[in-house]
Amino acid sequence: LRIGVDTLTRDLIMAGAGAYSGSQSGSLSGFFAPIQPAKQGNLALYNNPKVDKLIGAIRQEPDAAKRVSDFNDLQAQIANDAPAVFLFSPDYLYIASKGLHGLEAGLISEPSEIFTSANTWYLKTARVLK
Repeated sequence: LRIGVDTLTRDLIMAGAGAYSGSQSGSLSGFFAPIQPAKQGNLALYNNPKVDKLIGAIRQEPDAAKRVSDFNDLQAQIANDAPAVFLFSPDYLYIASKGLHGLEAGLISEPSEIFTSANTWYLKTARVLK
């Protein structure tokens, strides 16, 4: 994440971000990652060594269950410190006809993600004699 803010001192900054998208450290690290190098990442200018350590551990942990546990600890620590206020996180609801096949329901964090598997969608099938 590259920030177009020239100074590291500010009273308020508003930024948009997508919701959780499968990379558990991805949705929080842009706001709370260690400030290294200066002016990149850590949009909130948040400084907590425990959070920095957890973000690093989540990024490198191969065991999914351990990543989930670390992510829960990370969320709890950030919620406890409250370094940022999240104004809202929209829910995206899509309705599809029963006749639309090949559409896989799953987590959608950005509106355009609904179309990532559009090449597998189909409406009708026909029997072909061979």
